[in-house]
Amino acid sequence: MSLSSQFDQIGRILAQVRDRAGISQASLAKTMGSNTTRVFRMESGEVLPTDDEVKAYLKSINTDVASDCLRYLKAKWIDPTRRPAFPHPDWEALLIIDQQLARIDELKADTETKAVFVRALDLYAADLMRCSDFLKRIDHYLVFIGVVSVGKTSAICTSLGLTLDKEELPFARRMVLEVGGGRTTLCEVRVEAGPQYGLIVEPCTDEEIRRYVLDYADHLLAVAKQPPRPKVTDGEKPPKKVRSKEKSKLGATEEVPWVSEEMARAIRGLSGLSESQAQLLATSFPVREELAIQILTKMDLLRRRETTVWCEDGDPKIKELEWLQKTFKDINNGRRAGFSLPRRINVVVPGKLFDGQYINIGVVDTKGVDQASARADIDSHFDDPHAILLLCTKFGEAPDLPTVSLIGRAMSLHADASLDERMVLLVLPRNEEAVDMKDEATNDFVESDEAGYDVKLAHIQHALQPLRADQLPVKFLNATSKRDVESFRTFVVNQFSAVRQQYIHRVADNVQKLDELVKHRTREERALALAEVMDHLRVWARDNTRLEESRRPDQLLEDEIRSIHARTLWASVRREGSWDNFDYYYQLGYATRQIVANTAGERVKNLKAVIDNLAGNPDYANAREFLRQIAEHVDAAVENLTRQAQVFGETIYRDPLHSASSYWDKCERVYGTGRPYRSVVAEETRTWFSDAAVRDLYRRLTAEVNRAWEELVRGLQEILEAPSIGS
Repeated sequence: MSLSSQFDQIGRILAQVRDRAGISQASLAKTMGSNTTRVFRMESGEVLPTDDEVKAYLKSINTDVASDCLRYLKAKWIDPTRRPAFPHPDWEALLIIDQQLARIDELKADTETKAVFVRALDLYAADLMRCSDFLKRIDHYLVFIGVVSVGKTSAICTSLGLTLDKEELPFARRMVLEVGGGRTTLCEVRVEAGPQYGLIVEPCTDEEIRRYVLDYADHLLAVAKQPPRPKVTDGEKPPKKVRSKEKSKLGATEEVPWVSEEMARAIRGLSGLSESQAQLLATSFPVREELAIQILTKMDLLRRRETTVWCEDGDPKIKELEWLQKTFKDINNGRRAGFSLPRRINVVVPGKLFDGQYINIGVVDTKGVDQASARADIDSHFDDPHAILLLCTKFGEAPDLPTVSLIGRAMSLHADASLDERMVLLVLPRNEEAVDMKDEATNDFVESDEAGYDVKLAHIQHALQPLRADQLPVKFLNATSKRDVESFRTFVVNQFSAVRQQYIHRVADNVQKLDELVKHRTREERALALAEVMDHLRVWARDNTRLEESRRPDQLLEDEIRSIHARTLWASVRREGSWDNFDYYYQLGYATRQIVANTAGERVKNLKAVIDNLAGNPDYANAREFLRQIAEHVDAAVENLTRQAQVFGETIYRDPLHSASSYWDKCERVYGTGRPYRSVVAEETRTWFSDAAVRDLYRRLTAEVNRAWEELVRGLQEILEAPSIGS
């Protein structure tokens, strides 16, 4: 079979290789002894090249990519659907997987393969498929996570070259993406490679905007009702008693209706109002709904339906990065005509962001973390095995409490071994912070940034020891240091390579173990060892068919309600619990996942103790590899179970709670009355979840979780079924 007949678009593949090499069609035609017309027709698909032409074409290009392409085209795939598109960094590993899966099918069909070995073969096949699913995808994300004002955006701009070449400007003003000491970026921002500079906006829905405007209207009206602050002259502070009295008149700060600075700024931008004009409007329309209508009318949302804008290509008058800086700032602040309030902004830049061969690395700037509650937008990245998570922290505070909380939660919920490589502590020093460190041995100031980083690293590792996270990768990045930026860029490429290499090593390990299994598949003593360890493991499976109940998800929700900012809670209550910064339903799902992870984790811990004991017994040396496979199989199954549990928790409670208008009305009315808002809402929440009908929801949830757990155990029991040794 010819190479051309195996590929629908072989011409496109060849053209890609030529483009990467920077060779023209005419030059290539001359080198390979052909003509430009023939090369054009081959690449466009008008004619199918012969095998000799394909070889001549690629050998004439004479690059590593061309050599790789020729090997790719010649490779024989058992199942062509497993073949990835070219170019692909790990197509050879995927080819090995294709061959090994076919080999496993042949072994299972062989009458000489004992039934006990078929169980092991199934485990190998499952792990190879997991490796294949990961390696096929070449799109990765570098995710910056950290508290408000930590410096994520500046780090992104300098590491991606998104800075203006204007040394006369202050550092912050040279950043293409808007920075300003925190509370600047309105929403999640993604930077990705594309054909040219541009911005693609995912807008908020009109209903979401209406809710934000109502919040802002409440804020304006509350500010308008506040008494004027007492005037203070000559820089003096009023006496403590006066300040205390003033505070009592105004009410607790946390009970003033509030929207974030960046949201208020964007709403004013969309409506064409200055801050003073917005306050004046509030005095003219003192009713919340009427004020909101005035603001929404000024926004003219029907004329704001644009979502994409590109820099005019080839216009010498336009400086692309300056255009990008201004356009991004206008959209982020609601000042771009035709664009609505963004939920997410995708920044497109030409060329690859990083130098990793064949893989695509995008960058995500998440919204700043300002409390410890779980957030769906952040947790989704922890669940994505293709994402590297940069947990950003200021140098002086490293590691800060929100980062420690994130690390602890991630390690308790995820059995994914790759998380050790995917989670990185990114420390962001500023100015001379590093050289202000003292050498603990001499008590003298260190002599270089690197020495300061070493001292700080020791502090960080000590602080992470209680979490058993002291081996977490740590990287320092001073955004003003060119050396740090170059080192960071190299680190990123190496880290993604290391994550992919983990899966490639797993493939190689599976091949080696399969070779060993094939060698011994007819030996009675090996089969006997497998059968005996299966007997021991079946005892655990028989005794662990159900999960015991512990805390309920609503109890964890109540804990979160008592700990978050009152204004955040109030904003969520006004949206019947559906708000990005605190989503009731996500919290219930996440709490369910935590509970299941803890209860199932204890059961699995007991199983692994059994496995370790069996693996340490010399009598079962021939079964150690099978025991390792069982442990990995259970880890993957439990990870899947906890994700299922999260879906159960979100889904079962959503409709009844969302429609509980009496609960939401009570919780909303108490805000600003002087009563402790979080405590009152927590008590109302406890009362609602104590209702008999709602308690029945919990019983349904428990039944769903146990059904999924039973399915997990049943799957293990099927692997451990006792075949006769001679079969």
